[in-house]
Amino acid sequence: MGYVPYAGLRLLPAFGDDNATAKNVRVPYLAISGTADTTAPMFMMEQAVNNFRGARYQVALNGVEHTYAPSYANDVFGWAIPFFQAYLDGNLGARDRLTRQRSIGGGLDDSLRIDYTAPSAVRAGETLVDEYYNSATRRYFLTANQDEKNAVDRLTGWARTGESFKGYTFPGPTELRVASQAPVCRFYFPSIPTHFFSADASECNLVRSMGTIAEGVAFWTTRTPAATCPSGSHAVTRLYNNRWRENDSTHTYTTSRSRVAAFVGQGWIDEGVVMCAPL
Repeated sequence: MGYVPYAGLRLLPAFGDDNATAKNVRVPYLAISGTADTTAPMFMMEQAVNNFRGARYQVALNGVEHTYAPSYANDVFGWAIPFFQAYLDGNLGARDRLTRQRSIGGGLDDSLRIDYTAPSAVRAGETLVDEYYNSATRRYFLTANQDEKNAVDRLTGWARTGESFKGYTFPGPTELRVASQAPVCRFYFPSIPTHFFSADASECNLVRSMGTIAEGVAFWTTRTPAATCPSGSHAVTRLYNNRWRENDSTHTYTTSRSRVAAFVGQGWIDEGVVMCAPL
């Protein structure tokens, strides 16, 4: 965890050009920066944090310079304590709090600018869903199948984005699942080409009629309730690049609110929360 952490200046980034080698940082990290800090500029730290590959958070303290005052304590420790509880103690309740916390009431004007809560260790009945991106075709892909991950890792142009979330494994022949869980259907659009995933049965039926190839069930998940995802899970949002006119459609799925905001800023459509992933 770093308070007013330093990732270099515009002409001398700490992690090389565009802070690119920060992608080798895979441990959880919390950065708390002042927006008025000219000694350790926050925009440079944001560049580095966006390249980190572990759980990562960037908190902005509006108007704060390169300094600390006792009056900042509630805000600083309001972020630091649940972060340490989550990633040093393995406290899932604290990790759940980090997925929902946007600011600390009272005190400074603080806000969460970057958030990615990495999934905890996979437990019995769970599986890890990893995201890939092809820089040539600009398309995203999800898979929970380890053999498929091994194959995609060897394909030219494809690379892991560093974003993952958890799902549930396929139920056994005699295993019962709670009513809130559902299979995630997977379809392939050969004319584009791209993949599509959904936990909504009616949506799966609609996509099945659109000239797609049904590829079965990708993994299981928790259905999205009417309000927010239940405690112990976090929301998975689906984003669409809105390029159907160019026959260049693709979707990405993320648990990061800041990533949703960044993609929407680039013209993507926020299609809402489509599943609830276990922490």
